[in-house]
Amino acid sequence: MDNADLETLKLVPGRLNPRFSPTTTEYNVLLSSAATQVRVECLTSDSGASYQIKGAGGERTVPLKEGANPVVIEVSAPDGTIKNYTITVTKLAANLAELSNLNLNPGRLDRAYQKKISEYYATLGWAVNQVTVKPVKQDPKMTVDIDGNPPETPIQLQSMETTVKVNVTSPDKSNTKVYTLNLLKEDTGYRPETKSDLICGICSSLVQCPRKLLQCSHSFCTVCLSVSQRTDKRCPTCGAPPPATPPFDEIDSALRDKVLTIEVDCFYCGKSVNSSELLQHAVECPERLVECPTCCQDVKHSTLEHTDCTTSCKLCGQKYLSSEEALHSKMCLQGSSLPNIELTGHKVNLSDWEKKLRVDTADDFKELYESGEKHEKEYHKVRNTSSDVSDVKKKLESAATAYANAIAANPKSSKAHCRLGVIMEEIHHVQDLMAKGKEQKVDASAANKEAKDSSKLEEIDAICQLHGVAATASLSEKLKAIDQEYHSLKAKGDSFKADRVQELYVWKSKQASTAEMISLNAGSDETFLGKAGRKYEDGVSLEPSSYSSNYLLGWSYLRQLKFEDAATRFRVCLGAKPLFKHVKFLLGIALSQCSDEGTKSEATGYLKEGIVSYQHWISCLKRDGASGDPQMVAETEFSLYKPQYLMGFIYLADVTSAKEEKRKLLQSVVYLVPRILQTMQQRGETYLSIEAVMFTAMDKMLSIVDKSEIQTFCKRLSGLLSKSPGSTNKKLLELQAETCKKCVFAETNNGQSLAVFGEALLALFEMTGKKPLLKEAEQCFRAAIQVEGKVMTSKSVPEQVKAMQWYKEMTAPKTKSPPPAANKGAPARGGIAKRGAATRGAARGGAATRGAAGRGAARGAAASRGRGAARGAARGGAAGATKAPVKCEHSKSKEEVKPSSPEPASSETETGPVNEKSVGPRLGLAKVLSLAEGDNVEERKVLYNEVIELESGLHDAYIELGELCRGTMQAVDVYCKFPFSEELSFDDAYIFGEMVQILMKLEEYDDPRLEKSLIGYGSVMGWNSLENYVKKLENVYKTALLRNVYCAVNKKSADDSDVQQYFKFKLW
Repeated sequence: MDNADLETLKLVPGRLNPRFSPTTTEYNVLLSSAATQVRVECLTSDSGASYQIKGAGGERTVPLKEGANPVVIEVSAPDGTIKNYTITVTKLAANLAELSNLNLNPGRLDRAYQKKISEYYATLGWAVNQVTVKPVKQDPKMTVDIDGNPPETPIQLQSMETTVKVNVTSPDKSNTKVYTLNLLKEDTGYRPETKSDLICGICSSLVQCPRKLLQCSHSFCTVCLSVSQRTDKRCPTCGAPPPATPPFDEIDSALRDKVLTIEVDCFYCGKSVNSSELLQHAVECPERLVECPTCCQDVKHSTLEHTDCTTSCKLCGQKYLSSEEALHSKMCLQGSSLPNIELTGHKVNLSDWEKKLRVDTADDFKELYESGEKHEKEYHKVRNTSSDVSDVKKKLESAATAYANAIAANPKSSKAHCRLGVIMEEIHHVQDLMAKGKEQKVDASAANKEAKDSSKLEEIDAICQLHGVAATASLSEKLKAIDQEYHSLKAKGDSFKADRVQELYVWKSKQASTAEMISLNAGSDETFLGKAGRKYEDGVSLEPSSYSSNYLLGWSYLRQLKFEDAATRFRVCLGAKPLFKHVKFLLGIALSQCSDEGTKSEATGYLKEGIVSYQHWISCLKRDGASGDPQMVAETEFSLYKPQYLMGFIYLADVTSAKEEKRKLLQSVVYLVPRILQTMQQRGETYLSIEAVMFTAMDKMLSIVDKSEIQTFCKRLSGLLSKSPGSTNKKLLELQAETCKKCVFAETNNGQSLAVFGEALLALFEMTGKKPLLKEAEQCFRAAIQVEGKVMTSKSVPEQVKAMQWYKEMTAPKTKSPPPAANKGAPARGGIAKRGAATRGAARGGAATRGAAGRGAARGAAASRGRGAARGAARGGAAGATKAPVKCEHSKSKEEVKPSSPEPASSETETGPVNEKSVGPRLGLAKVLSLAEGDNVEERKVLYNEVIELESGLHDAYIELGELCRGTMQAVDVYCKFPFSEELSFDDAYIFGEMVQILMKLEEYDDPRLEKSLIGYGSVMGWNSLENYVKKLENVYKTALLRNVYCAVNKKSADDSDVQQYFKFKLW
């Protein structure tokens, strides 16, 4: 009797969205501009019920107007119960010219289609020669063409980059919208060899698909630039800050045309071909590499028909290369020459974390193991369709529970132990590659105080001594000792001391490289990698000859930098699978780092073979895309996300004597890294590890490049180091300082190099507290100011540079003090630890980070301040609009207090680029002076005034100058002269907040700047952020001021009836 449901409902024309269900009452329908009416067809579930279409006058047909048309069907049950079904029918406008979707075949857009975005990129396989664009029209009456051709007409691709215009015209022909598709052909993974000087300033190779930065016209590979600009929009070459609003770059058509006309060498046959024909030549080259179906080795296509390439072992039955019979006889798992492969000193024990995974369930091992496999398959499906990390992890956690229970049912199952380890490792990779980490903001002053606290070193030494670790032990051994003490205290329930020890661990770990931190994580039972390693050891203990168990354990040892142990495991793998190319490469990597000199020759052979196979694998991946069944990261053969493969190039370069071959290996790394990083969305541990390999390769290149190229390479490396995701890692800072030192030594009058060197020294001082670093940083900044107006390549040496100890050592006779080694300060094994942005930002911008917590409500500035402008300035950005300097009442004139004044350029005898005045060295010098002893306030004021002259819109200069006049009306005078834009930012809110705080504290309620500041601060932070100030102003009856501020912040008129009612309620 109370059934008011519809049984069926449809609209003619049109399709309901979502599909009809009696319980769903709201629907949407989209119709073209040609539709004039719709007809409703429905049927009630109860024969005694009735319905009516509201507003239709008893008719079933509803007329349509342009836009949204609500259609309401009211259903009445026999007992009077009423239920409404609402259909929103949207009739498209006749002047609409927008697509509903845009697709490619083959390939896909770099981002999902959005109606507001009209330009897209797509990267296609390097062997793809044509593509079809598939536009989806919103309205069938729209007309669409692709560069004047009908839709889905095949588009022939040019070499490198093809631009396609999709033109959409509205049904009434009044509007047209153009969608631009930039179709990039993927590089092959091989670095193009050419004699051209058209080199990318990031990857140091022939520029590909060049894009030009608008602020300075420097051009880079599209891939390299996209990676570089993820963290910093400044130019990687000159540090010029980006435009205020997009676009930031554009296609460099002129450079692209030049690149397409030069000659490059085919990476297969070495033949010189035109750049525009390289990819097509590679597809057809008779010397191209292919995989032999018999021996699985990479061979030249012209020799593919080779025979008798493999032989079957009579003992183990495995096939091996006919040329490697002696090698296999030593590794054959059934032979007598194989050394002991059992894992000695390890017992299979049940860990606490594994106990927690187990639940009371059936003890059928097969059923439990199959349940784990089922959850793995579900994980792969979710991984490919969901971006929610929690959903993905749930599937892995379910698989882990199943395998843990399977181990409980059969503790002797090697495969169950390994599967659980694989799941633990996969969870680590999911968190690292998918999860978005929260950026931690660190107060610079607190970090400095902590770094300088020598008592921490004494505490660490005491803990190490307690655990039998000497004071001279390696960093990793000390960190392990601290970690053991932490867990010991936690087990005893002494959380207070445990927290203190944890602080010591965090402080000390800042000195570790990324490779060292991965090693520690892989060896700790508290991390997923450590848990995985324990399970792999259990698997090998139970089944010593298992390929799978040894392969997984070998990788675990490789991450822990246990190269001898890793080599043993990979030898077992090669004995079990003699034809596996990636195993040979991994064995070569492990052997190259073993202390046994007798293995170096063997390692070199494996590394050479492995690098060929790895590059061929990347080439196939870039040509065809990922193929085959989905795999766990731990079980993949070759992988883009395992930096150890890239380190193989560097290890081979270390033992290669030929300078040209060494350089090619290192340049291949520098070329590949940006192309790998481009495929990674999250900047986690893996990202930083891969990036660190590039820094290591570039640092090693400095020792072999020609003297004329040192300055160029130093600038590239220094620029990339400064743009690396925020870090306070000591090893990386030392590497940057060492690189900058070489830049300065090569060109002692290069102001930009001097300023960047000063920044690196300042950052090192903030980490170590060593005063000589602060003094040298000051000398660098003063020298950078002194050389302004002088030719960068001038042979004269600034007095500040001459006074530095390192310069004295480098210019002294070689018998007394040799030049510093090229790799001084380089990260151990290519590793660099993750860095925190705040301290770095302070070092570059000349001011400590001002986060919300740092200022607090009392300061009236809850907004966090960005560092972009200061960092751009510190890198030598061009001067902005000139503005009269802001002076405090008590500051001295520039004639009274001067930093190192620049000398006039000696243009009569020297020519070349001249150092322009820039804000970087001034901000840096002001920062140094704030940390130094003595009364230098007046000089700092002069410096900040000069910065404001050069770049009037730099927040840091006004804020720091205001700080020097702290709490006075002079500070307000400084702040109010900042050139605020119409679109206010959080940095603007900070300045407004400072003015509000000072004016309110001094009770300057009638100062007209108070109203402006309250409005500016409230507009960004919201009306509620002014609550305390509102109460104070109410107490002094400043109702007119409050009314004006309320209306401005909330963007309402004072004549609005609701506003008037609010004013009455507030007694305003």
